Amino acid sequence: MADDNRDKLNLDRGDSSGKGPKLPDRRPKFMLWIYLAAFMALMVHIFLFMGGVETNDIEYSTFLRYIEQGYVEEIVVVNDAEVEGKYTSEAVREGHVQVVEQQPNILTGDDPEQRNAFSTTKPSDHELIQYILEYNDRMEEEGGRTVSFDADRQENWFGGLLTWIIPLAIIIALWVFL
Repeated sequence: MADDNRDKLNLDRGDSSGKGPKLPDRRPKFMLWIYLAAFMALMVHIFLFMGGVETNDIEYSTFLRYIEQGYVEEIVVVNDAEVEGKYTSEAVREGHVQVVEQQPNILTGDDPEQRNAFSTTKPSDHELIQYILEYNDRMEEEGGRTVSFDADRQENWFGGLLTWIIPLAIIIALWVFL
């Protein structure tokens, strides 16, 4: 029965004989979500692998030694687990501290101040803030250089995005498109 109806309509696809109404050729269309997925993958790649700044990873004991020798200008304790800091310009210029050569970066350009940056992991049982306060008091009495410090709390929003939103989007995409 369905074949009879199809024969009666005599719908042509791409045949230019002029019989019956024309239907568009059935070519697979590239869907918008494929372009969006490719764009998002590119953005994730750029932000994860190209947007960050390389820092010098040093051991915690080396970090404490650099503080005692006056080579550290400032530090930021991140989530009470990581220490990011900056060497003094003199320590870098005179070669007293280990620095890594920065790779050229298209997005951030060439920043000579990034050579002074370092990071280390803080042990959970060491009271770094108390140590810095005592060090600064001692340096003020001796007339030496103090270390400025701050604390920062950073949230891992990208990890939450990966564990909740992306699987949900995949489930919805499978449900809609299959």
